[in-house]
Amino acid sequence: MNSSIYFVDARHRINNIEHETISRHIQYAVNLEEISHGMCKKISIIQVQKKNESKYESLSTNLDVIRLHGVFGFISKRQVVNAINKSTNSKSLIFVAGDPLISGFMAIRLRDWFNKKQGKFARVQIQTHFELNSIDRGISFKSLIRYHLTKYALKNADQLRFVGPSQRNSFVQRFDITQPSLVIPVPLNISSDYLISPRNICPETIAFVGRLHKERGLDEFIQIATIISKFKPNLKILIYGDGPEKDKLERIIGDSPIKSSIIMKGNLANLDSEWANIGVLVSTAPTESYGRAMREAHIHGVPVLAVQSQGAKQLHGFAPEGSIILLPTEFLILRLIIHTNPLRILLSR
Repeated sequence: MNSSIYFVDARHRINNIEHETISRHIQYAVNLEEISHGMCKKISIIQVQKKNESKYESLSTNLDVIRLHGVFGFISKRQVVNAINKSTNSKSLIFVAGDPLISGFMAIRLRDWFNKKQGKFARVQIQTHFELNSIDRGISFKSLIRYHLTKYALKNADQLRFVGPSQRNSFVQRFDITQPSLVIPVPLNISSDYLISPRNICPETIAFVGRLHKERGLDEFIQIATIISKFKPNLKILIYGDGPEKDKLERIIGDSPIKSSIIMKGNLANLDSEWANIGVLVSTAPTESYGRAMREAHIHGVPVLAVQSQGAKQLHGFAPEGSIILLPTEFLILRLIIHTNPLRILLSR
């Protein structure tokens, strides 16, 4: 059966210029659909925008973007239903949510509407990238809401995608999930040249690579960079990425004693040519389930300094000794690590 696939992007994370991100999500959806013995007919991205208007844009022959007015990431069901009915006559619909929060909640509501009211065959695929401990019920009211939204979405979806086996196991056990679930890691787009060419140069440079979001530990990255700079006054600090926390980060940098050492590189579609300029990758995301940037760094021969996320621990388990160093909970201990640990050697060679 030919299916029309709709990505519910409530948090506006898929940008028009990020073709690699779009193609990656399409591949996830297609893989999951093939497992259901179906075929992809058309793909559309449904995004929330603040402007009180609807906008349709065609990015390619079978890829459209539908932007609809919403508040706090939510779009009225009537708006979405009308937009979908205009865009396809397919009887089979797949709603793909990149997270089990607002996007997942909306996707499930849409599936139920089309199945009950319009007699279509609609399903929901939900992708989960974060760790279970990031929605611990005991932390805050916001975490409590995130916990119950996640539980509702995962238990009511038709298919689930996780980025690692330990991540899947933790969610399956906590929420008693019985739906079909797959582990599909984030693909690494690596040139084969790096697999055969040894890395000879390790410049005095540290880097942050990723989306500029509050969940990425940006404050902690600046703290770590400040501590390392006291031992390495000529240290260069590179920041790759873009996102909602960019303005806040720029204000933090403006008040930092190391602001002259920091270079904002922006969002680059391909980092292949940049890894040679990075001495150590610093990963400060506390709930990194997979760690794509860490794995790319590892393949390119760039050592990694990371907080103890699930993804960092997995990489540490099979990486050569000294190529990834896990940070202690207290960053103050980092001073001792730099002074006595292989990190000092990594930044010196």
